[in-house]
Formats: sequence, structure tokens, C-alpha cells
Amino acid sequence: MRKVYQVTGSHGTPYEVVLTDEDGVLRAHCTCPAGSFGTLCKHVLRIIGENQEAYQALKQHGLSDYYDQFLTKNAEAEKLKREAAIYKKNLARKLLG
Repeated sequence: MRKVYQVTGSHGTPYEVVLTDEDGVLRAHCTCPAGSFGTLCKHVLRIIGENQEAYQALKQHGLSDYYDQFLTKNAEAEKLKREAAIYKKNLARKLLG
């Protein structure tokens, strides 16, 4: 299997996300700068999140639990960041007048 998805980056730059299944191993690659360094970039994550076929490929390879846990933990982390920003703002008000 080889699936190619077109993605537009945050600055309008077009990228390709490629999912392949070679010998029962699912691989993802993106042509963005982060992808060229072998990083799991936001474009691959977006394709998995928005494309049922890509998510099903994860599921077939036993990887959907990792993705689902990532989403859960990422949401928790974002909430903590927002809460920390509030505490920082309150501390700044007290310390800086």
C-alpha cells in the first residue's frame, strides 16, 4: 500500500504526506522540513486525524491506541499550559506591581 496526501502548511506551502505499508510495517513521511529530519510532524498527525483511511491504516497495524493516547495527553498538556499561563500572569501582577 502507498497512499499520498496533499497538505497545505501553516504558511501556505504545499507538502506531501506519504503512508506506506511495506512487509507489514506502516511508515509515514512528510516532505516538510521537520519530516525531512524524520520527525513525526503536524502534517502527518493532521492526515491521520482528518482522514478515516489513514486512521484505519494505523488501526490495522496496532498503532491507533498510541495515536489516541497522544491526543488525550496532548489535550491535557494544552490545558496545563493555559493554567500555568494564568498563574504566571497572577505572579507577575504581584511581583511587578
